[in-house]
Amino acid sequence: MSHERSVEYYANKYRVFEIYGISRNESRKYTMHHIIFRSDIENYPECFKNFDLDKKSNLYPLRKVVHQKLHNRVDRMENERQGH
Repeated sequence: MSHERSVEYYANKYRVFEIYGISRNESRKYTMHHIIFRSDIENYPECFKNFDLDKKSNLYPLRKVVHQKLHNRVDRMENERQGH
């Protein structure tokens, strides 16, 4: 992650926490989920031309355990689809 992207991501991350009413103390229990994944952009560049991955509307706070389960499920589904 470039420094410029990192600054934008963290600014947006903390603003999204504020929007959802999650305090700085509570934010340690959460991670930020990208609704559109980087792999979506890489796999379908024609659909996501000039898409800003880290914009606030693409970020959603999830509890850490839920976020991990979600990504495990997505990975499992993708592997099944590819026949692994």
